[in-house]
Amino acid sequence: MARTSIPVDVATDNGFVFAIDTTIDATNGMSFTGNSGRHILFAENTGDSDMTVTVKFAADEFGRTGQKDVVVAAGATKVIGPFNTDLYNQDSASTVYVDFSAGATGNVCVLKVSL
Repeated sequence: MARTSIPVDVATDNGFVFAIDTTIDATNGMSFTGNSGRHILFAENTGDSDMTVTVKFAADEFGRTGQKDVVVAAGATKVIGPFNTDLYNQDSASTVYVDFSAGATGNVCVLKVSL
């Protein structure tokens, strides 16, 4: 199944409206593109139990893979990132893969910090 896309908001010195408003898709997993190393993931857990957010590592030169697991407590929001491009970008579109523990409920957003 195709991963659900997480839209990327861009922070500027003019400000922007911030909302963690994309529903978590724990079944299909999620992704965002264009990672430049200045992207940050916000994960809001609206469930009654902890959830795990898993950010997949890209395969290294020897084909090894891994992941970063972050636990978000029930009712909490965590900021995860930024994401090193060599470690997290899965393809030429600079896609980052994000998975969630089974049954996880909540919302996410991705923020790119511009300089």
